[in-house]
Amino acid sequence: MKKVKIGLTGGIGAGKSTVANMLAKHGAAIVTGDELGRQVLDEDADVREALVERFGAQIASSDGILNRKALAALVFADPNQSKWLTLLTFPGIYSRWQNAFDQSKKSIVVFDAALIFEWNIQKDFDVIVVVAADAKLAYDRASVRFSKEDIERRIAAQLPVAYKVLNADFVFQNDGSLDDLAKQVEDLWKHKIKSLIA
Repeated sequence: MKKVKIGLTGGIGAGKSTVANMLAKHGAAIVTGDELGRQVLDEDADVREALVERFGAQIASSDGILNRKALAALVFADPNQSKWLTLLTFPGIYSRWQNAFDQSKKSIVVFDAALIFEWNIQKDFDVIVVVAADAKLAYDRASVRFSKEDIERRIAAQLPVAYKVLNADFVFQNDGSLDDLAKQVEDLWKHKIKSLIA
């Protein structure tokens, strides 16, 4: 069976997860970078040890469970710390992604991850899809889940969306309704993605 790798990325609040859900409804398997990142933090003792060594015992309980909120506050407050954490966790995330792709029974597998370009793995994919949105609209969407400080820190830790748009194979502009977005996803699925496995 021929299998296709799709990299799905975009800025905070753009609607990347919504697009992933739409692709899943068309039949794609979805692997999320956030979930793989959580697995690395939870399962990799060397990663946890490095985190405690760098940030101190306050980021973990006595039984070794990480305080994600405390860690995020420390990491996103400093771009250098964010880059360090990215380098620390990337190998575990990437190996888990490769394993998920290899094990998937579906012919189209989507890696939904904010840092595809930051990890410099965009050339690993058959198709790179970027979800973009008006900056204010994206901010308003993100503010439902994150504080103003968290949003600003996350934006600062990523490459500009404009760079990702320029280097994408396809761009979904998510400034309208869900129906508008669904139409863009359907068009891509019918006219591009399905042809890759024909």
